[in-house]
Amino acid sequence: MDGISAPHLYPKQMEVLKFLKQYVRKYQSMPKLKDIAKALNLRANSTIHQHLESLEKKGLIRRGRFNNTIEIVEKDFDFSDVKDVHLLGYIAAGKPLEAIEDKTNILRISKDMYGSKDIFALKVKGDSMIDAHIMDGDTIIVESKTTADEGQIVVALLEDYSATLKVYSRDKKNKKFVLKPMNPKYEPIVTDKLYIQGILLGVIRGY
Repeated sequence: MDGISAPHLYPKQMEVLKFLKQYVRKYQSMPKLKDIAKALNLRANSTIHQHLESLEKKGLIRRGRFNNTIEIVEKDFDFSDVKDVHLLGYIAAGKPLEAIEDKTNILRISKDMYGSKDIFALKVKGDSMIDAHIMDGDTIIVESKTTADEGQIVVALLEDYSATLKVYSRDKKNKKFVLKPMNPKYEPIVTDKLYIQGILLGVIRGY
């Protein structure tokens, strides 16, 4: 049977699911919480429960409501069908903030979500894009590009090297760039110069 495409999985969620599969394959039974904790160096049961809850919401496991059992729903999940995406830091959906680059954090997503595009991820800080359904704390997936079309949501670097997430447009009459927020309490950013870093492709939101 062909493996299914992977949903969005953070590294620790991937580790938990891999461990469950390997444990079942070896022992023909599901591990207890203490087994998961020992194998993955997780000290708090609450942390394990959070990971299991996330995997259940993504349709990969099913948990018993009363006897704490776990069942792997999709046994043919294909771990090779994921792409590592660098989570580079924060992007301002509000006032611009200093650009942060940190390639130590990795987000794993399905390869068929964005094909072979050169992509990266950023965490959103602020509420200036709420009318575009982008909330504080969301993770955005961005295609690395240096140009954009009118109306696209871009990651832009300003002249002072602060970074922001806004709707891109040009004021051709005055030869200005305009970065428009999607929240009426914020004013557009109008500037002579900016550097486009990428185009918004998607949003990942945790519950």
